Amino acid sequence: VVAVTDYCAYPPEVEDLPKVGGLYNTNVEMIRDLNPDRVIMAESHVGIRPRLEALGIACTMINKQETLNQIFDSIPTIAMACGADEAGAKLEAQMRDEYDTVRANAAMLNPRKTLITVSRDLAAPRVDEVYAVGPGAFLDEILVLAGGVNVVPESAAQFPTLSAEAIIRLNPEVIIEIAPGAEDVGIDVANATDAWESLGEVRAVANGDVYVLTEDYLAVPGPRVFSIVDRFSAILHPDDAS
Repeated sequence: VVAVTDYCAYPPEVEDLPKVGGLYNTNVEMIRDLNPDRVIMAESHVGIRPRLEALGIACTMINKQETLNQIFDSIPTIAMACGADEAGAKLEAQMRDEYDTVRANAAMLNPRKTLITVSRDLAAPRVDEVYAVGPGAFLDEILVLAGGVNVVPESAAQFPTLSAEAIIRLNPEVIIEIAPGAEDVGIDVANATDAWESLGEVRAVANGDVYVLTEDYLAVPGPRVFSIVDRFSAILHPDDAS
């Protein structure tokens, strides 16, 4: 690996590698100068593929990472691009086996009604509007594996906007906010949690079951998805979490 994006933080060794930008600021000239044998990219980067291929750089496009099955499917694609077919097949099999085991364990739990949010003004003194995880997103699947059930109804959007009034109507037992790196930009997690007191009639708020999580892996669709399951499980079913 000769370079990574601005958002790559795992494993720790990548911290010392050159950064070639992100979705909207990919540095094609830098990639050219690094002279990689191949660039592995997500579908969201399809726009720069012709520019790289015009420079003679081979590209491998992985599928969308919106569901757990898509995440699992992408493992052998990446492995084959790196000439590590056997290792990729082994990792995919391990992840699918773990999925089956975790799903069977989750079926024995009493699911808790949960709201997962992925964006709001964390510096605001009250909660007026959030972007929530809707049914079908990979975090929704992880919630089920952790022994939860999503309170957000089906909609056309994977991450619908919810008003304070909508949250009150949904009345979740647990609220989990995904806010990777919030502390790095000066957000006080205690204050962000206290902002939910503006919705004191919601069960999660009344019972102190609001959690603002800032770990970087929580929003990353990849091999660490079962670490997210473990994190959610410890919140939803602390007596049953391994």
